[in-house]
Amino acid sequence: MAASADEQERRIAARLTESTVYRLRPWRAVLIDNERAFGSREEVVLRPAGRAASA
Repeated sequence: MAASADEQERRIAARLTESTVYRLRPWRAVLIDNERAFGSREEVVLRPAGRAASA
């Protein structure tokens, strides 16, 4: 027998309160494309180093 919508929401809420959430805020990314050439790399700066990101 399926649980009611309210019961499902309570179960989901209980699981979420037990969960840990992480926020990744990278300042650079390295893209690798071996189809173009073996070891072909391109660095993309998302935010200058040492500069804090706004919340």
